[in-house]
Amino acid sequence: TWRQCRKMTIQLTLVSTTYLIFDLPYVIIFLVQSCGYPDFGSNIIMPYIASLTYVPAIVLPYATLLALPGLKQKFRNLFFWKRHQRQIVPLTTRA
Repeated sequence: TWRQCRKMTIQLTLVSTTYLIFDLPYVIIFLVQSCGYPDFGSNIIMPYIASLTYVPAIVLPYATLLALPGLKQKFRNLFFWKRHQRQIVPLTTRA
């Protein structure tokens, strides 16, 4: 149905966007270096940009788990459980 396809499309878009955001700086620097500027961005690749490529692989499993419909409520119940308070009422006896 359309609702299932819509959810899947949104999830696919979010996953693709995440990879694009974190991998795009590295790809741009690599393309510029391949075009004839070998020193372009070499001072920022290793300390900053190379480590960004690992972020989606770390984040996406947790994001996928939270996107499952019933799992979010189960996590909420697990972590934010409340103890049910019992109401104490006096006993009345008839004489």
